Amino acid sequence: LERGVHGPQIHLHELVDAQLDEEARSRMLFLTEATEARGYAQIYGVSSFGRSGSNCHQVLLGQKPTPPEQPQFRSIQWWPGSKRSEQAWHVLRGYFLVGTMTAWTEGLRMEEESEGVYGYTLTMGDNNWEKFQIWIDEDPDKVLHPQYSDEGSESIIQGPAGDVPQALCWKISGTREEVRFVNEVQFEALEKSGTPVQGPECLVAFGRDYVPPNTENDIMKMPVVNLNAGLEGQPGDKYRIRLYVQGAYKRLEWSKAKGVDAVAPLGRRKFQHTFSVIGDHSHWFFEEMKEVTKGVYSLEVQILKSPSNFQIYRDRDFDQGFYPDDAGEILGPDGCGHGLHWKLQGEVGDVFQITFERQVHRKEDKKSISWQHVGSKPVDFEERAKDHNYYIAGSWNDFKDCKAMKKEVDENGMVSFHQEIIIGKSGTEAMQILLDRNWLAAVHPDRDQATQNDGHDIQGPDDGGAGKYWAIGADPQDDLAPGDHVNVHMEMSGGLPKRLWWEKYDSPNIHFEYLKAGSQRVFERHMRLMGLIPWKSKDQPARLVEPPEWYGNGRDREDLKYKNLFVITEAMLGPQAQGKGAVEDG
Repeated sequence: LERGVHGPQIHLHELVDAQLDEEARSRMLFLTEATEARGYAQIYGVSSFGRSGSNCHQVLLGQKPTPPEQPQFRSIQWWPGSKRSEQAWHVLRGYFLVGTMTAWTEGLRMEEESEGVYGYTLTMGDNNWEKFQIWIDEDPDKVLHPQYSDEGSESIIQGPAGDVPQALCWKISGTREEVRFVNEVQFEALEKSGTPVQGPECLVAFGRDYVPPNTENDIMKMPVVNLNAGLEGQPGDKYRIRLYVQGAYKRLEWSKAKGVDAVAPLGRRKFQHTFSVIGDHSHWFFEEMKEVTKGVYSLEVQILKSPSNFQIYRDRDFDQGFYPDDAGEILGPDGCGHGLHWKLQGEVGDVFQITFERQVHRKEDKKSISWQHVGSKPVDFEERAKDHNYYIAGSWNDFKDCKAMKKEVDENGMVSFHQEIIIGKSGTEAMQILLDRNWLAAVHPDRDQATQNDGHDIQGPDDGGAGKYWAIGADPQDDLAPGDHVNVHMEMSGGLPKRLWWEKYDSPNIHFEYLKAGSQRVFERHMRLMGLIPWKSKDQPARLVEPPEWYGNGRDREDLKYKNLFVITEAMLGPQAQGKGAVEDG
């Protein structure tokens, strides 16, 4: 009765009754199985027959109960372990998606679905993947981002923060992403052997030496899983991105859009993406191609050497490069094309017209490239080099920043650049020269650890400087020691670097360096006398010689406990202060 169900006749298996007419059959129903009631009210009869001859029959009226009302409170929600921001950020204009869909140039406003929930329907682009960050109020100083690059849905959110690199972004993809699950022992064996495994990339998913049934401890039989299951698609598909905000806690997820969510924002024009050529002809700076017809782009280039290497990039984004493989097929767009180029063969000064075509229709992505010689004209390297600026980068600051070199022109019109550096504690420094801060336009030796007297050749500016550095102080003839000042000189000829050398330099500010070093040594000596060992390197961090029992070897310990803790007050710091004991006695 509570569930609104008619029960069956207990011992009735088959009904044989030819005497009942059709009208009687329509009004009577003999049940052989449980059947849902047609109405909410039911009348039931229950009979009981006793052995002593007492018989009883009871008639029951039952009504199907109304379902209880749902409780008016929020259900339990998942909030990734995002770092709480100590600063209160006031959202004025809303949340904006900024990423590859607009070449990182403009934001896409997320609409407010309900309190604390913001959404945007993204139309998948030609690459079948998009990368993005979330900017509060479309402000680059208030960026929400993941902890690592190319993170997926439900990852930890960090920020808002400023100066966030584009690499720290989310990646929404419509491609199939297969990985092979292995255990820890198998993964360690693969790393030691260095032998690549055919098929999907291996990912540790099982502890120690556990293997699933029927795998026989064979890596090739370990399970293969699609990490992008349920999100596979193609260009033009719609995805709904949602941001949940609960005070300082935030959560981001996305899924294939359905129903109302599949309606893209109206009134927004389609973003026009660009394609650029980068190569030796431009010292590895981008030159934008012109769209001749839909999906066809062209550019004329003049080569400065032969062969002249080049690649093609979409939106000047190094994660969207196109390049050839060994068989000549066009790969990309991705960021894996370092060292893979197309080559223009000819004489210095030859002009070529490069034509690149890309036509995307759903799953079909057609790409083609061609070039032809259209003429030749002389190259004035000195005229081209008039606006060039060179910067020196080295190991003295882990190559994190570079200094502008000073340009000088002597009475004979010879151009040179120079810059002063200071030798570090190791006594040697590695360095390169960059054209306009571009690591793809590096001036470098033809070998690594080159010295100024080993007869090496100077090369560049080009993209071949990886693993090729000058080593200042490696040659005993340099006669350099830690703290010495060195002046690095680069001489030019015909608009190109021709010679690089360095010399010990008696800087007029050398006495300030000595005072600085001496003060630091005195400070570190006093710290050691008090049991505070200063920081030397990542392998030798700062430490305490005799840490107190409440220290706990660092603040990250969960069992950290403080004993005899007291609060420093103004009374302790006043001129009449007697110390901790006097304050406690008072």
